[in-house]
Amino acid sequence: MAQLVEYHGARGTVLIEVDDAGETTSGGSLEDIARTISDIAGAVDAQLGQDGRPSADVEMTFAVKVTGDGRSAVALDGGSAHFRVRLTWAALPEGLDMPPRSG
Repeated sequence: MAQLVEYHGARGTVLIEVDDAGETTSGGSLEDIARTISDIAGAVDAQLGQDGRPSADVEMTFAVKVTGDGRSAVALDGGSAHFRVRLTWAALPEGLDMPPRSG
């Protein structure tokens, strides 16, 4: 049975409908959801080339589903996802240097 669960962020609270939250009414933070997306993007970015520049344009699309216990996961079925994410890395033209990565 679907339920509304509160997810808190720096600018307020969002209600997200989840499949089964049990007795939970507070699922966690929006920052945790954003961190999941950022972790996936960072892992792909790290593999795009030794100099941080892909040799061709790269696009990645995935969906994120939020669970009632405050976690988020890549969704098996995009139709049941709460967020659809599309990330794009563009190849730089030859001769154009990319600034060094920090950190």
